Amino acid sequence: MLPLTRNALVGACLAIPLAGCGGSSASTAQKPAAPPASLVPSPTAATDNCGPGPGVLTAVTAALTTYPGVKLETSGGCGSLDISTALTKADVATAQKICEAASTIAYAGAVKNVTVTGAAAVELAISVKGQPCVGEP
Repeated sequence: MLPLTRNALVGACLAIPLAGCGGSSASTAQKPAAPPASLVPSPTAATDNCGPGPGVLTAVTAALTTYPGVKLETSGGCGSLDISTALTKADVATAQKICEAASTIAYAGAVKNVTVTGAAAVELAISVKGQPCVGEP
């Protein structure tokens, strides 16, 4: 008998009814068990479980209500708190105030740095845990 090539095997498989070449809707194969609930991240756990209390995003959002239009997210796990605004380079002082208000809360949890960006993703203020916020002109 001649050795079969991959193409010959695929052709032979296609010629046999589907039930003979793989699964069918009546397959008795076991589905893998779902992972335990403790291993499945919740939608908010990845973004708002950076402590303390209800989470950094919730606490900082509440503290920044006087600054409309800010958007918060964490990156690098809980390492960075990124604050997006519509501010311009002329608003560096406001960005520093936002940074200070956010870092006071965020640094009580797992966050290690805070960044405030303005329109067109221009960095306006930054801070590292233990240091004051610095404006980026």
